[in-house]
Amino acid sequence: MVAILATNVVLYSMWGDPAGGWAFGGRYLIPAFAILSIFIGVSLEFFRKNILFLFLFIVLSFYSISVNTLGAITTSRNPPQSEILALEKLSGKQELYSWDRNIQFVNAGKLKAFVYNDIAYKYVSTWDYYQYLTIFIASILCVHIAFLYASSRKIGSV
Repeated sequence: MVAILATNVVLYSMWGDPAGGWAFGGRYLIPAFAILSIFIGVSLEFFRKNILFLFLFIVLSFYSISVNTLGAITTSRNPPQSEILALEKLSGKQELYSWDRNIQFVNAGKLKAFVYNDIAYKYVSTWDYYQYLTIFIASILCVHIAFLYASSRKIGSV
């Protein structure tokens, strides 16, 4: 599995556009994410009693959840850095090419989220919707980690 991951990363890092075009995130690495999820599960099982590892895992997961939720509710059309100069000439303004671009969409009130556009827009702003959704997803993760930690303490006490 490590060889597959290494091959995937090496091959796509030699590609002229490793991000995968106008996409949010590294879409070429999606097959590697499935393999990495196995390693995450094994790591969580092995280090479930280590509170520092769990804390670090939660912090990094919260960052990942916040960035990916941003991409999921706004746009997946983020130009790669190599194409940003031509886009800036066309638009006449500075263009962003990372998750900063998605923050601009949230601030402008432009979400592609079905639930927001049909229901939630009446009750919350786009920024609040993003924050509530991120906190909701992260809290589900925290509950799972708490159950994992609690189960390891029960097993250890028996």
